[in-house]
This record gives sequence, structure tokens and C-alpha cells, in this order.
Amino acid sequence: MLSKLRNRVEDNPRATLLFRAVLCLAMAAAGMFLAEFAFNPGFLFSIPPSYLLCNYQIYLGFLLVVYFLGQQSRLSYAVFLALCQIIGLANHYVTLFKEAPVLPSDVLAIGTAAQVSGGYDYTPDWTVIVSAAVFLALMAFLVLVVPKVKLSRKLAVCNLALALVFGGMCAHQVLNYNIKDGTGCKVDVWYVADSYKAQGTLLCFMQRAQELNVSAPEGYSDQAVRQLLGVEQEQETASDSADSASGSTSQPTSDAATSQDSSAPVVLCIMDETFTDLTLWDELAGQECAYPANYYEIAQESLLSGYTYVSAYAGGTCNSEFEFLTGMSCGNLGGGVYPYMVYSMDKTENLARWFKSQGYKTTAMHPCPASNWRRDVVYQQFGFDEFVDGSQFEGADELRGKTTDKATYEKILEILEQDPTTPQFLFDVTYQNHSGYGSGLVPEDLLVHATVNGQENDSLNEYLSILQVADRDLGWFVDQLRDLDRPVTLCFFGDHGPNLIGDLLHFDEDVTGSQQANQAQKKYTTPYLIWTNKKNTSASTPAMATTSTAKASIAATQHGFAGDPALTGGKTQANMSLNYLGVALAQSTGMELTPYQRFLASTYQTMPCVNLDGTLDKEGTWHWFDDTWEHPEWELSQTLANMRIVQFGNLFGDRKEDLGFQRSLE
Repeated sequence: MLSKLRNRVEDNPRATLLFRAVLCLAMAAAGMFLAEFAFNPGFLFSIPPSYLLCNYQIYLGFLLVVYFLGQQSRLSYAVFLALCQIIGLANHYVTLFKEAPVLPSDVLAIGTAAQVSGGYDYTPDWTVIVSAAVFLALMAFLVLVVPKVKLSRKLAVCNLALALVFGGMCAHQVLNYNIKDGTGCKVDVWYVADSYKAQGTLLCFMQRAQELNVSAPEGYSDQAVRQLLGVEQEQETASDSADSASGSTSQPTSDAATSQDSSAPVVLCIMDETFTDLTLWDELAGQECAYPANYYEIAQESLLSGYTYVSAYAGGTCNSEFEFLTGMSCGNLGGGVYPYMVYSMDKTENLARWFKSQGYKTTAMHPCPASNWRRDVVYQQFGFDEFVDGSQFEGADELRGKTTDKATYEKILEILEQDPTTPQFLFDVTYQNHSGYGSGLVPEDLLVHATVNGQENDSLNEYLSILQVADRDLGWFVDQLRDLDRPVTLCFFGDHGPNLIGDLLHFDEDVTGSQQANQAQKKYTTPYLIWTNKKNTSASTPAMATTSTAKASIAATQHGFAGDPALTGGKTQANMSLNYLGVALAQSTGMELTPYQRFLASTYQTMPCVNLDGTLDKEGTWHWFDDTWEHPEWELSQTLANMRIVQFGNLFGDRKEDLGFQRSLE
């Protein structure tokens, strides 16, 4: 019967044309189902008709390009449907793993995602099974019902021409039609999954893609950057020490560093993978196995300690690197943007370049493939002298198949032993605690047991077990540094929290306003410290952390958390967003800062925290970004506007003209 129907269609040109037109409309709808259902099974009810229509038009345009490129063949339909199925499954699993669907920058980072995809649970649920069954049924329909195309040279040329036409139309719409203004589609950067479910996958994806093209902020000019950095236009060519003291951009130097003797401190920065303190949540408060005791013990004797607010959660480690090394905030770039993947870091001011200007040898370390997050390119652009990547950790100790923190610490000690006199700046990005907490690979003697509402959870237990190992090895490493016969400064912090918050740990849904903004930040809080050994007698407490603003930041963190934070009795405490931590580290060295670093230290005094979700004012009150847009007269809003201008200049400003940044070391 199906073969007879197919033969009748093939024998009637008009019927063939009508059949293919109807089939394209139907396949676009089928593709939309495959892309949405596994991720959002109730999409027909959660997405308003107007947005359903917008999404359908995108799928139809996508299909027509593939259809004509594929010469109207059955294979072209199959390719389109397969791509839609991949979109649906990708959003389903990525949301499970990091509570957010696929964003444009994720596509650019697909190689990195593949490298770290092990250890996750890919067991299909009913939505995946239904979606797969529908996909297979559609494949059978294409084989049994859809007739083959009788191609001719003329038809092939016509198909290619139509593919170009529809492709051009689609490209024109993407490049010239403002989706946010035209449709009202807006993606909430902290609740991306909710936005996708309320407005549709492809519409939201394309809206975020348009946001990757950052426009200059209001009030931006080269002169505005110079003024904000305290650099006069005529100082571009200044080179004498008097000009340097008044704010010149000539390269700062340090006698201790440039002499390359043993009195210059080793500066070690450890960005520890998924290191945080979950006892800040009610469900785990007071449970010893969730508490990083060694970290807090070291914090008591540190120059500075506290909590840092990051712009990443459950993944996106490169964004935490970006904020720490450059002093720039992802809050000024928008959600779903990975600067490492989409922007050039060439000549951008950063800690590696600054330490190098002080006479330091600079080394980056990460025990994974160098190409992950384009680190091989970005670290070179940052000015690192050397990158110790995964190829140099063959045979190193592993936990759950991932190189341990201790193995990286041993590598650091080895580097210092090989060169005991050259000033060293080392930036170590660890990997041991990476997500995929359902592996079951933690040895029984290391496994800890926590309870949430009286119940254990295997993923939580695995995470807390490896956290305890990381905390233990941090204590071991600091003991080694205490005994090192040269001055050392250690900056340690966690890059983000684990993908367990939301499933196991919950917010108080009754709070609103600034309390709600404060509570939301708990998810993006990690501990940090700046510690020195006894040999480092020249180190000092960062001045920016000794002010009333720093005290207010501590009070703000206590509000809304499960009891008081554990940081008590330390020398100095201050909380800050991650983009300020590098400046605090620089201040602790006592070496001369650049105009950009001084700008950030000053900005901290009116806005001690800014990340992807909001800002903290100097009185210790959290604000959503929408609050600052609605109140441009606030000092906080003006500070944020100035930071945007300076950050745009650092990341995108004219490389030929010195705007006041430490552009080059050649």
C-alpha cells in the first residue's frame, strides 16, 4: 500500500510538488518536536503560540537550506531531523549536568566538552526514549513513503541556487534582525533553562548568539578610558620616573624582582576545580564531611581570606580564569559568553603580563589537553612563558581517572626546585574535582557520607569525598611551602560550585528584593585566601581589604546564609567578586601597580562585588542588574558604568594607541 502511494506521487508532477511542500512543512514541525521534547516535554503548553510560530519559522528556514543543499533527497530530511534530535538530547543532558541548556559559546567549546564528558550518567529517561522512538519512526517513514528524487543537471543547479537564496535570507535575518527588540525574547542569564522552556530553544539560542557581538558602552571613547585610569594623553611617550609616579603607563619595575635574587617571593595561584563550602547551606550545615577544615585552618593565618563571587556554576571554568587574570567581569559581557572562545586576548592587561614586567618567569599549568578552552592560544596571548599541560602529567596520580591536585602541587615544587633563584609566577588550574559525580570510582576508604533531609545521595557523597581529598592535599601543600627556603605567596580559590545546588540544596522562595539577590549569590560563592610563608617578610595585607567597604562585604555574606560563615579570627577578611582578587594579590606584593590595577582597587570601594547576576554596594546590599538600570543616579550604577567603559577598552580598545593599559612587553 505504501509503495503504491509512493508510485502514484512519483507519476504525478503536481502531486509530487504538493506532497513535497506539505512534507517540508510537516518535517519542520517534526524537527521542532525532536529539538524540544527531550528537554521540555510540555513545550506545546509552556511556549506561547507567538513564540511557537517564531521558532517554527526558524526550523522551517533551517530545513529548507538543508533540503535544497541535499538536492531534495530523503537524506536531506534525515540529516535535518538528526540535527534536531542532537539538539534536543544535548539540551536534555547538558541541563542535567550544569542546569543550563546549550548556549552559542558551548558550541565553540565542543572539543573541551568532549574531553571532560566522562563520569556523567547518561541513562535515558522517558522523554529521551519517546524522542528516540519518534525519530526512528520518522526515519522509517522517509524510507517507506517518501519517493526518491529524479535528478537532472538543471534541477541540481536550481537546488543549489535555492539553497543559497534561503541561506542568504536566514543569514540576513540573523545579522540584521534584532530578536530581543523584534520579538521580546530575552534570555535570563541565570535561569537560561526557564527562558528556553518559555520561549523556545532556537529563538533563545539565536538571541544569545546576537549578544556575543559586544557593543561599546554608552560614553565610551579612548579619552574616557584615559581619564578613568588617571592617564593624561600626553603621557603616552613619558618614560622618566617622575611621570611613572604620577600615573604614567611606563612599565613598573621592582628591584627585588628584576634582580632575580632569592628575596623576590614566589607567587603561586591555585584555581581549584569545584572547591567550595556546602556547609553554607541549611541542608548541610554542621556536617563535618562537607566542611573543608584545612582550608579554614590556613585561612586563620593568611594575609587575607574570605569568599569570592564568581560568574560560573557547575562548569565554565575558563570564565573564572578570565575574571581572575584580567580583572574583568563576565557581568559586563552577558550570559553564555566564554571570552576565551570568542575574543582575542592579545595585549589585554592581565596578571601574567604584569608579573612578567616585574622580572618574573610566568608559568601556567593545567593537567588536561592544552587545547581545552583554547588555553594553548589564550595563555600565549596573555604572555605566559610556559604552559605545563596534560602531556607533562603522564603517569601522574589520578582519582576517578582525573589528575589529582597533589600531582599538580608536586609539579610546582619540582619547578621551584629546578630553578631556586628566578622569581616565579605560577598559575595552576586543577582538575581533580571536575563534575561527573556519578562515576562510583571513589575508593571506599575515601568515601564520606552526608545526608540531606535524612537521605544520602551518591553524587553528593562522591563530590564531598573528593573535596575532602582536595582539602587534605591543600594542607599538605601549604606544609611544604612552610618549609621552603624562599619567600612564597599563595593565592588559593575555588572556580565555581558543583552541579548539585537546585536538586539537593534549595533557596528560600519567600524572600524578595535585595535578600533574594543575596540568596541567589550563595550558589556562586567560593572561598579564597592569600597566604605567605615566614620567609616572605615583605608581604602586606592588601590595602583595599582594610576599609569599611570590606567590612560591609563580610556582613553582607553573613546575611541569608545558614549561620555565620566559618571565617572567624583571621588576620583580615574581605569578600569580593573574582575580578578583584588578582588586584588584592598584586597589592599584597608591595610592587607598583598599573593604572588599571589602581582603578580596580578604587572601584572596589564603591562596588566590592560584580558578577553575572548583580552587584554589591559599599553598604553591603546586593542589587540585581535591573536595579542599576532603573537607578542610573546611584553611585553604584555610575561605578558600574565606568567599569564597563574601562573593561571595553582593555578587551576591545585600540591596540595601536596606548589607552593607559600595560599593553606590551616586547
